[in-house]
Amino acid sequence: MKEKVNRENQGTRSVFVYLQAMRTMATELAVVQSPVKYTDLILHMLCGLRDEYGQISSAIRARDTTIFLEDLHDWLVDFGADLPGVHRNVVSAPTMPSYWT
Repeated sequence: MKEKVNRENQGTRSVFVYLQAMRTMATELAVVQSPVKYTDLILHMLCGLRDEYGQISSAIRARDTTIFLEDLHDWLVDFGADLPGVHRNVVSAPTMPSYWT
């Protein structure tokens, strides 16, 4: 399952659906006592984004502080709203379980 997290990418899915799928995989790993570090999950999420998100992905990775998943979601949705052919969905960001490492 950890390999699937490493290989997962956005593909044709919306940012929200992609982030939700990554969060679900990480939650499933945590349930079976094999959690993904939060910072690693964020990095995997950013690396799996489509090319058009490269600019914002690089900017987020260059930060000195870790970004919260809710902020990552909001930033990516806002950025994506300006991309051609991307429709903005008004959906709240997923919240992180308290047992993440």
